Amino acid sequence: MADKPYEWARALMRNSVEYAKKFPDKDFVGLSINANGDAKEAAIDEILRSAPEGAKFKLSKALEAGITTVRVVSKIDEAISCDLVTEAGAGGRIIKMLEAENMNKEEMKKEAEKEIEKKEADKKEASPMDEKKEADGDAAPDHSDVAADKALILDMLKKLGLIGDGVSEEAAYCQTKEAIEAACSEGASKEEAMEMAGKAMKMAKIMHAQKQKKEAAKVEEAKKESDDKDADDKKEEKKKEETKESEILKLKGENAKLKESIGKIEMEKHLDKILRESGFKMEVTKAFRKAIGEPKSIKDIDEKFKVFSLGVRESVSSEADGYEFLGMSPEKSVMVESDKSSVDLSDC
Repeated sequence: MADKPYEWARALMRNSVEYAKKFPDKDFVGLSINANGDAKEAAIDEILRSAPEGAKFKLSKALEAGITTVRVVSKIDEAISCDLVTEAGAGGRIIKMLEAENMNKEEMKKEAEKEIEKKEADKKEASPMDEKKEADGDAAPDHSDVAADKALILDMLKKLGLIGDGVSEEAAYCQTKEAIEAACSEGASKEEAMEMAGKAMKMAKIMHAQKQKKEAAKVEEAKKESDDKDADDKKEEKKKEETKESEILKLKGENAKLKESIGKIEMEKHLDKILRESGFKMEVTKAFRKAIGEPKSIKDIDEKFKVFSLGVRESVSSEADGYEFLGMSPEKSVMVESDKSSVDLSDC
């Protein structure tokens, strides 16, 4: 089963033997395979060094015709078709190109010969009067009057639409006159020169219009790119402003939180101070701490402690003379301080 995919190649080789017997004058050199695979460009000069003798002739012809590279197959993945060939030549493309070039040269040569024959026939058929008119025309200019020539040229330019759109009659006339003189100097007749000049001027106008259109498109494209860049710059600037605003708000929030923390620390210190200086017992000061909860400000602490102290003193006055009860075991405050923080041990 492994050799079945190549049965077509064996069949072609068998046929080649039969063809060689039937056509002894033909030299079958190999197979032309249409397949999928890998190929790479290679210079013909390099290929000629290792190419078979049967292929060197065609490669040399291709090199002479200006073809410098061919595609060399290095791997065949899938064969689509295969034909027996009698000539080497990269799938026949080199042969076809050479034959097409030779055919074009032959056709051009035949066309030129036909044109010459036609002109000679027309000349022979011309009447003696026509020949005389032509001779008279060669002897003298078609328009002796310069004004008449100018009027004729301007009329032609107007018909072709070559005057206007910023082009003055005088400028168009001078350019056309120069073109006519150049054509006449190359052997063209006056009528042929005028026709050639008219076509040249029209083509020049078309090319000028196309150039202006391209330049306008370039200007528009540059303007669009500039506008897009400005829009991008504005977006970037807006984004930066939004980021900056966000960072400022964040800093303000952090600052507010810091102030709040500092305020709490200050209130804690003030509370410790007034309780320590009050001389109240630990149970009394703890009761006040619990009662006040989280004070709003130092003023709030002072006002509430004033009321609290009044209540304590009034309740104690009925039980003992003076304030001996209040001063027996006052709140002690032990502060351990360092460079970075302080610890209050008053509740221990």
